[in-house]
Parts: sequence; C-alpha cells; structure tokens
Amino acid sequence: MSKSAESSNKGLTLLEVLVAVAILGLGIVFVFRAFFSVLEAEKRSQNIMESYFLAEDYLWQIEVSLRNNTKVNLPGGSYEIIDLEIPGLKELDFGLIKGKSSINLKSYLYKGL
Repeated sequence: MSKSAESSNKGLTLLEVLVAVAILGLGIVFVFRAFFSVLEAEKRSQNIMESYFLAEDYLWQIEVSLRNNTKVNLPGGSYEIIDLEIPGLKELDFGLIKGKSSINLKSYLYKGL
C-alpha cells in the first residue's frame, strides 16, 4: 500500500463512533438517575425533619396544656395520657401523620404535688 492510502485510513469508522456515543449516553443516563435519586432522598429527609419539628412543637403544646388544665387542638396529631404508678407522673404517647411521614413519640410529664 502507498503512504497516501495509509494516511486516509486513520479516521474513525461509523461503528466506532456509534459505540462511543452509546457509552457516553449510558454514562449520562446513570448520572441523571443518580442525581434525581439524591433529590428524592433529600425531599424525603426534609419531610421527616419537618415532621419531627412539628411533633416537638405539639409535644410542648400538650405539656403546657396539661399543666394549665386546658385543651389543645393538634391538626394531624393525636395523643393519649396514661397515669403511672408514681403519683404525679404521667406518660404521654403522641402520634403525628404528615404527608407520607408517620411519627410516634413518648414523653413523660411530672406534675409535682
């Protein structure tokens, strides 16, 4: 073969270009899937964190209402107060449903004699 024939064969074939584009496309798809999975996990985490903050606020409202012998309205929340064997000690079981998050907390309240 002559030198001019060898130099013209140094380009990429169509098959090599298609394989390279396919590999690059798969890489981009996996990066986007990972990115959107992280966004979804972050949103789920934020909902759980907001639910815990709301539950903590509700627990505080319940404890204050028990000390003052008043009623409290908790949208999305429910609670049960259980008298324990120790005088003045009460157990507070609290549940909250917010979106897809469900939280159950337990607290204790001592009302001194």
